[in-house]
Amino acid sequence: MSNVLSKFYQWETQTPNHLLFQQPLAGRTRIWTYAQAGQEIRKIATALQLQNLPRRSRVAILSKNCAHWMMADLAILMAGHISVPLYPTLSAHSIDQILKHSDPKVIFIGKPDDYKSQKDGIPASIQKISFDENEVATIKYTAAGKAKSKEEVSKSLEETLTSVNKEIENYERLQAIVVMKSDWTIENGLLTPSLKVKRNEVEKIYLLTYPSWYSLNTKVVFA
Repeated sequence: MSNVLSKFYQWETQTPNHLLFQQPLAGRTRIWTYAQAGQEIRKIATALQLQNLPRRSRVAILSKNCAHWMMADLAILMAGHISVPLYPTLSAHSIDQILKHSDPKVIFIGKPDDYKSQKDGIPASIQKISFDENEVATIKYTAAGKAKSKEEVSKSLEETLTSVNKEIENYERLQAIVVMKSDWTIENGLLTPSLKVKRNEVEKIYLLTYPSWYSLNTKVVFA
């Protein structure tokens, strides 16, 4: 684990209500405690994980110095990838050269002063995630993808299941993928701070439901 990330986890756990970031936004000051920043960082990390990128993929950031720049950088580490920072004053030509050399699959875009002249330097093949630093200081995860029908999701998951099972031994193979209605989060105790599943806690809730899932005899179960 990155030393930076491990330190963030340490201070988030020990001092969750201490101030981490402070930034003027739309005429007022927005602050984030360690706990609040941790929630946003994990949302960004989740958006990255939805891209199904290979581990240690490169992810670029084009933004002026801001709180979301720092949170995106931590989220990239949390998702297991490598950050490629771009100066907000770079020309489109320079951006194009750096991106071609580093080959990122995703780029975070803040609000550079002259993005209109810079955007031509970003290849269309790179997925874009934009910071929306407006009055409510939200973040738009445009890379999370458009909504899909249940049938499309089921087909995609079946293909994933088949692909995974081809790579593992018979005794390890999965019978089905279960799509849950409710989120598994740190707040409800089902994920660790590093977004790993707490198997014991999951089993406490769902153990008695396993037989009914198996009885459906289908590769994708919508619980």
